[in-house]
Amino acid sequence: IEICGVDPSRRGDRTDHCLAALQGLLSGAPSNYDCEHFAWEDAIIKPAPTKRIPVLVGGRADAALRRAGRFGDGWLGVWSSASRFEAAVAQVEAHAEAAGRGDACRAHGMQIWVGVDDDADAARARLARRMEQFYRVPYERFERYAPYGTPEAVADALTPYLEAGCRRFNLMPVAGTELAGAEAIGEVARLLRARDPYAGSTSAAPDSVSTITTA
Repeated sequence: IEICGVDPSRRGDRTDHCLAALQGLLSGAPSNYDCEHFAWEDAIIKPAPTKRIPVLVGGRADAALRRAGRFGDGWLGVWSSASRFEAAVAQVEAHAEAAGRGDACRAHGMQIWVGVDDDADAARARLARRMEQFYRVPYERFERYAPYGTPEAVADALTPYLEAGCRRFNLMPVAGTELAGAEAIGEVARLLRARDPYAGSTSAAPDSVSTITTA
């Protein structure tokens, strides 16, 4: 509060207004907005996006799930089991329906660290070392949410999320080199897109698999 003049306890309300205001700003037309946090008249962003930019809303609290349903194109999960992801997605989509948004909120995703190597032990050791350096807590706290091994093993670990409604994977690979990590995730993407757990119904191939390479 002293540095920025922003009360952290109001961050949720501020975020809701930011997301609501963003809709008008991205339209390319003059936009007006007035709330207790900020206000403007005839604001315009040029050039306007030629197609809608998906907005994914993260957070596991009930308020975050409501926010994703009301304003987002999907929910972005992290540190969640596939069953917890599926339950969260159901809540988000129920909030979207209640807000009259119907099918607008379907681009759900997961952010996941992965270790890739033909040697599973080497993949685990490298991944553990990097995550412990980053988070300063034992890797065992994350292991159930951070798969490792060959691209096939990683794809197998991610398939339950695919079945639970995940359409976007933001995978952070830890490999021997950045190139090896990027190539491995490319193979993971190929394997996931080839899988259709909803055979005979709606294809569950993910819309995208993004990568952030970490050596």
